[in-house]
Amino acid sequence: MTRGPGTDDCIEKEALARAVEARLHRVVFAEQGTPLKISLRLEHGANGAWTAELDLRNASGESLGQRRLTTSAPHCSALDDSIALVVALLVDSPAARELSEPQPAADADAAGPENQPKAATPTVIELPRSTLAAREPWHADGSLGATLGGGVLPGVALGVEAALGFKPAFMPEFRLFLGWDPARDSTINGGAAGARLDFGYVGLEVCPWQSMAPAPLRAFVCAGQVVGRLEARAFGFDRNQSAALVRFALAARAGLSARLYGSLALRLDARAEVPLEQNVFTYGSTDDRDVGIYRTGRVAGALELGPAFSWR
Repeated sequence: MTRGPGTDDCIEKEALARAVEARLHRVVFAEQGTPLKISLRLEHGANGAWTAELDLRNASGESLGQRRLTTSAPHCSALDDSIALVVALLVDSPAARELSEPQPAADADAAGPENQPKAATPTVIELPRSTLAAREPWHADGSLGATLGGGVLPGVALGVEAALGFKPAFMPEFRLFLGWDPARDSTINGGAAGARLDFGYVGLEVCPWQSMAPAPLRAFVCAGQVVGRLEARAFGFDRNQSAALVRFALAARAGLSARLYGSLALRLDARAEVPLEQNVFTYGSTDDRDVGIYRTGRVAGALELGPAFSWR
């Protein structure tokens, strides 16, 4: 068995032999005097695809068949069952049974071009990306970024956001994030009275799509919800008060993650939010009419940039 870079988590030789013999219900690869020799080469391409090249020969070195398996699945264990099945079919083929014992050497005088071994062209079998990867581990990642947002606080607000994501095997990634936008002022007609507002929030989203781009660059799309506390503290009035409102919004996010070194990456994304209702802060005037101080936007958005770290 030959392993290329990045294939350390692929199927082991002993596990493959056990899987083949379990399918055929007989010993195929004995410790000594094995009549069949199988060569397996595993590769992980720059485009993220996994490749397994199989070459089965008898004790005399005669080829009994070649196959090449490829898949773009996230983990190479997606090849496990297919490799074992292909080897079992090759081993149990009529040609393999007939040639499983060494053949007498051909007479040297009779050896002509028509009697020489011919190079076999391997049959290529492509497995779908959705193939079950039985040994795919859980993945986790964390990020911390600076945000530039609008639609919740007055003007353009600078803030900070942290997130923790988990991707179980065979499922999309789930991300829990929280953030805070420091206080910004909203005044009445540019005067000395108004309110100072700040916003803290938490959110949960699912990321059902990730690009098949090469490992250093990855695109993703997420959707979820955000719940936050919007607090306003009045200033410049005869009696200054404070109030807090709960803000609930549906959100969608898209972005890119560029690997810098090892598990460290730089993450850039954009999030759009649609609140279920607009939050409004008012004060009562002397003529019993409510005067508006601030109203959140019908839509909101934020850009985030910062480092991310992944592990499994």
